[in-house]
Amino acid sequence: MGNHYVPQYYLRGFSVAPMSDLIWVYRRGTEDVFKTAIHNIAQENNFYPDDMEKYLADEIEGPANAVLQKIQALKALTLEDKEVLSKYMMVLWKRVPEHKNWLKNKAPEIMNPVFERIDNELVELGKKYPEKMDLVERRRKELQELRTTKESDILHDIWLANMPADKTPQTLGVLSQMTWRFYTTREDEYFITSDNPLFFFRWMGIGKEQSEVTFPITQNIALWATWRIDIIEGYFPTLPQVAKEINRRTASIAHNYLYSPRSETWVGTLANKKTHRLNRIV
Repeated sequence: MGNHYVPQYYLRGFSVAPMSDLIWVYRRGTEDVFKTAIHNIAQENNFYPDDMEKYLADEIEGPANAVLQKIQALKALTLEDKEVLSKYMMVLWKRVPEHKNWLKNKAPEIMNPVFERIDNELVELGKKYPEKMDLVERRRKELQELRTTKESDILHDIWLANMPADKTPQTLGVLSQMTWRFYTTREDEYFITSDNPLFFFRWMGIGKEQSEVTFPITQNIALWATWRIDIIEGYFPTLPQVAKEINRRTASIAHNYLYSPRSETWVGTLANKKTHRLNRIV
């Protein structure tokens, strides 16, 4: 078994029977639908080193599981609970393949200034010490070879280094200060989740007045976080259109897979849709 980038305890909230080990899996952009054991999904071999796996289990998942249990029991959360779950959600957002892929796509923006700065320093060194120009040129060539052969390793190290919660303290503080409302479903409705379940409008972030965050907690409960101050926190029955909007959001940002407690046509439709029309929740 590999390293789970979506925690198994979390995924059991979407299993075919309450907290069981079977779940339906939909592969995006294909007709693939299958039921499998949760320990088989959302994991890759050697995805994290052992010390990161231990950090995630002990410092992130362990404390958050107690908060998730409170939510499952429809209990009120304290500010400390919100801070613990904020840490869990933000680290989850950073640890999944979609975020790693985003980092890879940002590689030119991240890496170009670093390598250009080093190369410029070598050029200036060559000007200052002309007698060492041959050595400088060899080092410049080695620098380019390093980028060609080791860029993926460098990006992997950056991804790991920025994963811990204390690397984004401002974001955590912002998320925990939002108004949190939990929507609960009727018997004929349910929430799905994915291999990248934390939604916010990426172009907006979470700190602006219009920002929203949605996060499916279980198949029967989903979080909606907003900056609105005219509503109260707590647990409320969801309207059908709100449940559909949250599920569309979840599907829209999935990396490869959607996870569902049931096998139904509408989930497959979401999995195969290339674009999703998303709306704000009011």
